[in-house]
Amino acid sequence: MSARAHPWILASLLTASACVHSSPGPARITPLTRTPALRSSDLQPAAFLDPQRRSKLARAFPEIDAAMAKVVEDDDIPGIAIGVVIDGELAHARGFGYADIERGLAVDADTVFRIGSITKTFTATAMLQLRDAGVVDLDAPVATVVPAFEGLRYPFAEARAIRFADLLTHSSGLPRLGRVTYWEPDAPPTAAELRASLEAIALVRAPGSDYEYSNLGFALLGLALAELTGVPAREQINRRILTPLGMEATVWDADAVPAAHRALAYERGDQREALPRPLWAMGVNESAGGLFSSVNDLARYAAWQLDAWPPRNDPDDPVLSRASRREAQTIRFAYGGDEFGARGVGWAWHMRMACGIGRRVEHGGGTDGFAAELVLLPDHGVAVIVLSNIDDAKPKDYGDGIVTMLADTGGLSRRSPVPSPEVEAAADRFTALLRTWSSADYED
Repeated sequence: MSARAHPWILASLLTASACVHSSPGPARITPLTRTPALRSSDLQPAAFLDPQRRSKLARAFPEIDAAMAKVVEDDDIPGIAIGVVIDGELAHARGFGYADIERGLAVDADTVFRIGSITKTFTATAMLQLRDAGVVDLDAPVATVVPAFEGLRYPFAEARAIRFADLLTHSSGLPRLGRVTYWEPDAPPTAAELRASLEAIALVRAPGSDYEYSNLGFALLGLALAELTGVPAREQINRRILTPLGMEATVWDADAVPAAHRALAYERGDQREALPRPLWAMGVNESAGGLFSSVNDLARYAAWQLDAWPPRNDPDDPVLSRASRREAQTIRFAYGGDEFGARGVGWAWHMRMACGIGRRVEHGGGTDGFAAELVLLPDHGVAVIVLSNIDDAKPKDYGDGIVTMLADTGGLSRRSPVPSPEVEAAADRFTALLRTWSSADYED
């Protein structure tokens, strides 16, 4: 699988690798051949035609706020932050309840929560950057980069080796969790422990045969990122994603968050009271769920992801091409589904295809007292963000409710094709014929 290479990525990876490794590292995959430039026409991209679309969507904001305030009150949730992105802008953001109950610190759009497994979409983006730079083939066996994969036990002798694409789509057959714990507050697992643990792991099914959500798989992708480049996964994501996108509040360590913006994590006590709880020391597993972020920062990320649509001839993005972002947001491995729609997973992102709203691209996160949801509606240019700081919150349900309220305004319309000048001219000629046609001219 080849793609256009970004020379600046290759240069930075090679430089970083030379600086970090003092001894020979694992064999690097030979960069793939650069694809030739494609010829293209000057078609206009699809566009939203309703001039009242944004004002219609804004009518839902008071209802959304009232609904979320009621959730915080009725379910005794310490704090929730929500955001609605429209056409690349954070059109609405509100905080409800408290980031820190004892200090009376209110939640707002700058409050930083742990976002858990939404981190996986950043890890997938980093892998796509390397793929596009020609550093890795997603269809290659992971064992070519992480030799410890050879210690895994497969369910059948006929099973093929796990590929990077399998890890990215949760179809590797690996179990949800591995043999190294990441939920202790003071014992972060190491890369060496993760590698050694693979000897004791048996796959639950053959690679590529079925969907099995795997935190272990994304921890191993973080390990592969480091093996491929000699740079820790968190540093790659910091330098090549967070910094270019201006996500200054998105960090890996709670201590890096200013106290005025830090949400504490809570869990339920015996009387369902909200009690502060310690954070997990995720260590090598952080590429599966370690990031902290805010509504304001995730709005930047959501806007960047949505900007991949529609396909067009504008200058491309240096962080990751629009084509690769669209690829990530398209079903690569289908699973589940029913008479109401299909389900599947792209490169980390999960998809629901259904009547009414249509395509939803989403990822949630639930770790150590935090729960989060990020929903992208690529066909509509809209995203919804929900962040909370207690483990029994239901951000997926809240996000679905917000999407429904937006849809009820009638403003959640899809883009329409824009006809080319040639098509418009042909239509004019056709309608001109209709205006001059007379049945009398064709009577016997």
